[in-house]
Amino acid sequence: MVWHATRRKPDVRSSVRGYGDRGPLLFTVAVAMLLLVAFSVLSPGRGETRAEDASPSASATPDSRASYLGPSARAPQPDELHSQWVRQSADPVIGLGQTASVSIVFKNTGSGRWIKGSPSEVRLGVKGDATTFADAGLASKWLSPTRPAAQTEAEVLPGATATFTFDVKGAKRGTFSLALRPVVDGVAWLEDDGVDVTVTVR
Repeated sequence: MVWHATRRKPDVRSSVRGYGDRGPLLFTVAVAMLLLVAFSVLSPGRGETRAEDASPSASATPDSRASYLGPSARAPQPDELHSQWVRQSADPVIGLGQTASVSIVFKNTGSGRWIKGSPSEVRLGVKGDATTFADAGLASKWLSPTRPAAQTEAEVLPGATATFTFDVKGAKRGTFSLALRPVVDGVAWLEDDGVDVTVTVR
């Protein structure tokens, strides 16, 4: 409290009289102790938490999942995960060496939220984790040879839709089929709606 710093200091010199040569030393020690007490009163303790530090946003960063996802950062239960195909772009027909973008939309028909960047993130997976399409050089900038894309939206609530967009490239001529299905890695595959993308390279 501030009033400690403004109080008149007691005359400590009188309290050290009679100690001979030790008087000046004791006086110096006493003054130092009084200054230390005054400093501790006027300054916030190191162990105290200031109001601005207690704010949840003070330490939150975009890379800190737990700071903004909270309980939703946990891995979902398999029975919370359900999906339904809604629509997709037309099957691409491209020339040799060309690329094309494919988009597929799924509806969240489960009870859990799909949150990008968390254990509940939904990805588009190649059915059966087959690598045939990627091995042929047709995958372009995929997450992995069996994961073309993750949900575009930051959060997909039950009843809302998620978009998955990925690129394919014409590495060689022919017609190639790609069977896809949503998945939450490490938890479960979602419904198999027979989604298939046919890529024709001329």
